[in-house]
Order: sequence, then C-alpha cells, then structure tokens
Amino acid sequence: MENYYCNRLTEFANNRNSALRLLSLKKNAAYLQAQQIEKLDKNTFLVRSEKGEPAFTVNVKSGCCRCNAGMYGKLCKHQYAVYLFYELAFQNCSVAPKVKHQIACLALGKKAPPVSFYQPFFLENEQATDNPEVMTNEDESSNSRNSECRIA
Repeated sequence: MENYYCNRLTEFANNRNSALRLLSLKKNAAYLQAQQIEKLDKNTFLVRSEKGEPAFTVNVKSGCCRCNAGMYGKLCKHQYAVYLFYELAFQNCSVAPKVKHQIACLALGKKAPPVSFYQPFFLENEQATDNPEVMTNEDESSNSRNSECRIA
C-alpha cells in the first residue's frame, strides 16, 4: 500500500496525469459556447449548467465554482470553459514548483529531485520576479537549501 501512495504522489508531482484531466474536462464542457458564459466582473462568471438551470458562479481569483466538484476545490468543466473562452488561468490549474518538490519529498524522501527539476522550461522575466514560488537558476545556486527535502 505504501508503494501505491508513493507512486501516486510522484505522478502528481511530475504532472503525469494533468493532460488526461484536461481532455476529460474539454469533453465534459463541449456543450458550452462563449455566449453561455456571462462575465459579472473581473474575476466572476456565471456559467450555464448542462441542464440549463441552475447557472454556476465561477470565481477565477479563488479558483472555485458553485457546482458540486468546484465547491471542494476541484477543477471543473465550468472553470475549464472560463479558461477556454476567456483565457484566464485558475489557481487550482497548476501547482507551484516548491509544492511539487515537497510532494516528491513526501513520496521519495532524500531521493527526490531538486526544486529546479519542477521548474518550467521557460520563465518569463516578469513571472520570475513577481512570483516567489518560481526560482531562477541563480536563486537555486545561491541557496542550496532549496533542494533539500523540508516539509513545512
């Protein structure tokens, strides 16, 4: 049983199943068109349900939807539709490299790769300076403690 959970945590940390999840959401949200999504304000949208009623409120900033799946922080088809038609990413769409590293440490202990392994291949200058979860190569080389397994 321990190996099962180690493998699941490692798969999650390494993004092994996110593409399948997005394909599933794409299929489930296929009924939606852009005109079925009402923008209420900068971060809030009203998305029609598959049955027509009720419509679900989606909040981009909090990463929540009022549907059953979204109420528990899970990425749902209504959030995916907002992402698709408005090109807005949700906080629960991706996991920060530091968090991925912590999950890998939980699963693999000292065998976990360093934080740099979980960094995106390309960093935009703006993203690297504004997001404290994203480290540049200079940050990692100047602070070797970042690659140690420490779970706070």
